[in-house]
Amino acid sequence: MLKPFEWKDRPSLIEHLFPVQKISAESFKEQMAGSGKTLTALGSYWKGRKPLILNKACILGALLPTTDDRLKDLEIFELLMGMDNASLAIRHGRIKPNQIVVQVQDLKIKDWFDVIPETAVLPECSPFVVQDFPCVVKVKGIDREIIPRLIWQDHIGYEEQLSLESRALPFKTYQENVSRAKRPEEFADILYDHIWKKVNGHLGTSAFTFPELVEQMGIARFGHRPRVGDVFCGSGQIPFEAARLGCDVYASDLNPIACMLTWGALNIVGTAKKETETNYKFQKIIDEYDALGFETETDSDWRIRTLVYCFLVKCPESGWLVPLLPSLVISEDYKVIVKLTPNYNKREYEITLHPNANIIEMEKARYGTVAGGELIHSPDEVNCFCKRFKPPSLDG
Repeated sequence: MLKPFEWKDRPSLIEHLFPVQKISAESFKEQMAGSGKTLTALGSYWKGRKPLILNKACILGALLPTTDDRLKDLEIFELLMGMDNASLAIRHGRIKPNQIVVQVQDLKIKDWFDVIPETAVLPECSPFVVQDFPCVVKVKGIDREIIPRLIWQDHIGYEEQLSLESRALPFKTYQENVSRAKRPEEFADILYDHIWKKVNGHLGTSAFTFPELVEQMGIARFGHRPRVGDVFCGSGQIPFEAARLGCDVYASDLNPIACMLTWGALNIVGTAKKETETNYKFQKIIDEYDALGFETETDSDWRIRTLVYCFLVKCPESGWLVPLLPSLVISEDYKVIVKLTPNYNKREYEITLHPNANIIEMEKARYGTVAGGELIHSPDEVNCFCKRFKPPSLDG
């Protein structure tokens, strides 16, 4: 077992090697999955989203240590990422014996496979195409020509099968194989059943799941389970993948929509099965809210795509609630501006959006409620300024 702080002064793997081409191929594969991506249903329009496979690579790369055997380090990293050839064979749906004898050179058939029917006569060594050696069998007294089928012999174990399948991948390049395979996250633990003996032997760990491995690596490096903090978490892909690996996660964002998406990633997408009933109750409430039509146009099927928000502060001199807006321009291209209408009873502003503003309105809107780091209000010349300020006159 690893001791606390045993890896304290050891460089992390990502400082010395990182299989960029393979990770790029995996990232592209995930990005092209469209609606099949894990977090797509939550904030699909979020432009800054990073592929989960890339987040996983960065987290593991930062935790794994380097050794004197860099090739072995790389092998272990690829095993954990599901990027080794055996994992690719699983991701292809397992490579059948009839395919193996086409791809693998000088394989003695009788050492690995039995043939059905037993009367079929096949070459002793690969490569060959089984379809080229049909045999004749009697079916209800009638001679039928069938294609023989190879099956694994009973003494060939799971890891031996995978080892041979890894030599029979259908394409020559990694990118081609990845493009036709499933993504690692589409599999449960079965994708990693074959890796733990090698991983534990190289790292000195005793793990059989990612949370166990990550905790042991964290203790060896930091003295405790790794903590991942993301103060600008966006749609939550970094904290989601870190939590899935077994890290303690802390996430926040100034944008309340981002916080909602991150909460959804962790508590809805990543929830345990026993908690789904509670989520269904929340879903019912959301459906009832949606039926009220708050997020749809009355006379069309349009739905809200972008939400605009700002923070409010209380002016210490006037007591008004003031939105912090360095500019009242929302969109230069679409000529959309914000207009602030004072509500003297509530001592706050009603905020409305106005499209198709003219040139003068656009220029006036460039001055908001904040200027030079100071709070001012209002650019609409309401008599409740914190700082005496007037935008340049544009009349005439």
